[in-house]
Amino acid sequence: MQISAKIKNSIEGQNGAFAAAIITGDRSDIDPEILVSLRASNLAHLLAISGLHMGMLSGFVFAIFRYGFAMFPYLALRIRPKKLAAGLAIIAGAGYLMLSGASVATQRAFIMTAVVLFAVILDKPAFTLRAVALAAFIVLLIKPYSLLEAGFQMSFAATTALISAYEWLNKRQVWRYLSRGKWKYVKPVIALLFTSAVAGAATAPISAFHFNQISQYGLAANLLAVPIMGMIVMPSAVIAFLLTPFGLDGYAFWMMGEGIGAILTVAEYFTNLEGAVTNIKSAPSIVLAGIVTSGLILFLWKGRGRSVGLILLVLTIFAWSKSTRPMVLISEDGRMFGLMTEAGRVVNKPRGSGYAVRIWLENDGDVVTQAEAAERGGVLANKQRAIAKLPDGWRIYLYLKDDAEIADANCAHKTILVTTKLSNTSGNCIIVNKSTLRNSGAISVNMSDRTPTIQGSREAARNRPWGY
Repeated sequence: MQISAKIKNSIEGQNGAFAAAIITGDRSDIDPEILVSLRASNLAHLLAISGLHMGMLSGFVFAIFRYGFAMFPYLALRIRPKKLAAGLAIIAGAGYLMLSGASVATQRAFIMTAVVLFAVILDKPAFTLRAVALAAFIVLLIKPYSLLEAGFQMSFAATTALISAYEWLNKRQVWRYLSRGKWKYVKPVIALLFTSAVAGAATAPISAFHFNQISQYGLAANLLAVPIMGMIVMPSAVIAFLLTPFGLDGYAFWMMGEGIGAILTVAEYFTNLEGAVTNIKSAPSIVLAGIVTSGLILFLWKGRGRSVGLILLVLTIFAWSKSTRPMVLISEDGRMFGLMTEAGRVVNKPRGSGYAVRIWLENDGDVVTQAEAAERGGVLANKQRAIAKLPDGWRIYLYLKDDAEIADANCAHKTILVTTKLSNTSGNCIIVNKSTLRNSGAISVNMSDRTPTIQGSREAARNRPWGY
């Protein structure tokens, strides 16, 4: 926290808050609007301390020491500059890991970076699929549950895709031709474009599955922002820390702040473009399995069999587009329900249970606010009750008071009665009360064979292999 305060004092405003976040993991002063802008432009990964930051920092340290040793021929001819630089880069990465709080994402990034640098020390090819497999094995050995996290899935998807894509590209004659003459100055630009396109394509389906949105201008934003991060921000951070003991860090922090300011400007520009974000409805778990399987076939298979992966991916996305969301969702406190209509999900109140409703709408791929969702037709509601018609003559009746006579009168055939004030009624209906919600958690309702099928969120959790 002292280092975070030092950074914020050296770099003013949101640029300083961003700098503190990518060095120490302290996000406390970042404006929520900045976070929204970064997500909408697909630049949020620049804020999370992950493989990009660890790779850039360790790579910069590796370059400094390797070329530094080379400046002294007498020394360079008597040691192994490349291996020594790799070892020092590992130490720098470990220091960054500890400084940033050693989150799961940063641990994963350090392990992957360390595997690459150890390969350099052992005179082995650094960027191979075997190195990716070894890094994944180590991560899963330490944190097995990280397999289910979006960060693990996206980082290894991007790394696997990039290595596979470059293995294919390096065999192409046109790519080798670009290393000659004046074309060698164009090749890095093409490589940057190719890298961003491959990484973006590999992570986009997984990101859409977990976060229910796709950034339409993410590729363009990353093409502009990532080079700034790699050539200005992270090198300036390393230089600033080297110069801090001598009181000469001011210029380096200024450069870092200017670079971050440029990144935030890029994020704001693309966020404000029309149609910057496309919202996607959530999908069943089988869709994620299809995405991963098709990706593995596409990037690991040799020869024409790769086309099978592309076909499977297309079929998976088609199945995703045909998936449906629950007809009715009932909040865990029993005071809110949302009915899916042709216009989108309509809720019974413009306020209350805000977190639950926001998650419902996000998973529906709907961008409206709760107040806007409450204005849609399909639900008759006031402060005491809410009524909505369901298919096949059913209806849902939510009652928020404790008048037993009113509850009994509305507990009719083909009615789902939701009440948290009464434990039972004398009518002939399906009753959802406080006890039901306590055991089931939030509830989803769908129609099956003209009969409502009710499932609780806790019931789904109990069906997981590690549940009890």
